[in-house]
Amino acid sequence: MRFIKKAMAMLCVSIFFVCTTACVDKSWAIKSETETISTGVYVFYLMQSYQEATQKLVAEGKSASDMSSETIDGQSAANWIVENTIKMCKELIAVEKEFNDLGLNFSEEENSKNQETTDKSWESVGNLYEKNYGINKDAVYRASTVFAAKKEKVFQAIYGKDGTQAVSDDELKDFYKSNYETICFYSKTPFEDTAEQSETNNESAETNDSESENADKTAEQNESTEESSKEENKKVDTEESIQKEFGEYVNAINSGSQTLEQLRETIKKNDSISDDTDPLVEQVINPNSETMVPEVSEAIKALSPGKASYIKFNDIYLLLIKSSDATKDPDLENETERNNILVDMKHKDFENKINETINNINFKINYNAVNQYNPLMFTHLINA
Repeated sequence: MRFIKKAMAMLCVSIFFVCTTACVDKSWAIKSETETISTGVYVFYLMQSYQEATQKLVAEGKSASDMSSETIDGQSAANWIVENTIKMCKELIAVEKEFNDLGLNFSEEENSKNQETTDKSWESVGNLYEKNYGINKDAVYRASTVFAAKKEKVFQAIYGKDGTQAVSDDELKDFYKSNYETICFYSKTPFEDTAEQSETNNESAETNDSESENADKTAEQNESTEESSKEENKKVDTEESIQKEFGEYVNAINSGSQTLEQLRETIKKNDSISDDTDPLVEQVINPNSETMVPEVSEAIKALSPGKASYIKFNDIYLLLIKSSDATKDPDLENETERNNILVDMKHKDFENKINETINNINFKINYNAVNQYNPLMFTHLINA
């Protein structure tokens, strides 16, 4: 009898355990008091975090093909990806809260545009997302398209012309003049012609000569190809030649032996550039911007007006010349230009405000749902 009672008790426990496990809701990943993030949105952000981790590792000279043993910011790459994903989910909820609190909404035209943007994206990646990772179209719509649109609306509602903390044109002009510089760029990538390539080319030429010995037309084509090949090989940019060339350009500008206009003509002549093409790309940029590549930013900030230098970044040589002329006033009547400067000026304040909103929200994380996804499961997608 005791045995039967004990067996029945164990059976009840087993049934309860199975039922409890089976009844766990894994459809959502994170909740606030008012909003819920689906697992589809979570996996979409998990994939974005994986891509960001890949970029970080590559920038640090580490391997991104196998992240299992790599670290990012002092923790395992896998943990970093999960934490960053949870952060992105929280930011989504915070932006949606700000959007609602400010009484914002989308017009019919904006809603149509949001749907159209999602539809186009889904046409190219939808099957891959849904088949491999269970990311549905609604998740992409909310996590990507609508999130970006709401974030922009909230930003403008705070810092735009009629915002609660509107930034005036005078403030934008002061920021622009204090931070933006006019820079001329010229870039080159070194190319090394190997002995193996030359030998292969020679063997190919010999074979063609043999096969076309009695064919006048083919002989003429080979002769034409030879002449073309000679023309292409007249100037090959190597590491040494670019360093020498860019060094001469820097000395010419810094010593005052050439003006910027004279240097343009020198570059055209040296690199056989047509007269109607300007080899120097002129841009007005903010070297203090967080979007700037650190190596380029530091090189620009180290330059005095009217001076030049060159750096090597990602196997590309960049010639940098800082204009000695005062930066012209921005065209604030141009909505795009005004908004770009405004974002550059206020993005950090906006980021702090969103983080403050995040800190004031009570979140609940569904670890039963979150832990079912391997943060490194996107390897074959990224490396494809």
